[in-house]
Amino acid sequence: LEEGNQQQLLLEEAMAGVSDSEGEALPIGTFISVAENIGKILQFDMHVVKEMIGYIKDKSITHDVAVNLSFTSLASNDFRSDLYQLLQDNQEACQRLVFSITAYGAAKDINAFASFIDFVHRNGAKVMLKRFESRFISMDEVKQFKLDYIRLARIYTENIGNDSEKRRLVEAMRELGELLDVKVVAEAVETDSDYQAVKEIGLSAASR
Repeated sequence: LEEGNQQQLLLEEAMAGVSDSEGEALPIGTFISVAENIGKILQFDMHVVKEMIGYIKDKSITHDVAVNLSFTSLASNDFRSDLYQLLQDNQEACQRLVFSITAYGAAKDINAFASFIDFVHRNGAKVMLKRFESRFISMDEVKQFKLDYIRLARIYTENIGNDSEKRRLVEAMRELGELLDVKVVAEAVETDSDYQAVKEIGLSAASR
């Protein structure tokens, strides 16, 4: 995600890739579903977090790096215990680390989500609520969280250049972000008119 007219990189998202024994790529969504079903998702998520901490350290990354996290891991005390030690051992690198949770996942247990945010912040990292849609978590509910980023679902910025209702909603989200000191960003903005509208509204960043 890039911010401002200077196209400065604000946030990079880690995209996990998996392949079978013959080197053929597997759909990541299917793989994660299977990992959940066989009780291996905690190990998978922890592996990705460790890889990204290594990436931040090895490349001396100065922008934020987002790591997607399953709700199962977020709600697990065992995962949190292992994560605590990892963050403590890598305090400088974890300042660039952003744990990314979907609004759908967070809505499964709002209290667990709020607790995880506090845990992450106590250990020097950040949290992003991604694919935000008000049908999962309302704007009023967002106010109770101390988020670092909110990434809007694509439906809110798709055709925003020609949709005044969407524009008003995104403007309200930007104002909420300013009130809460949260960076509100857009993802996968495709058309020039939509990108121009997003820039005019003044979101923190957008990806294309």
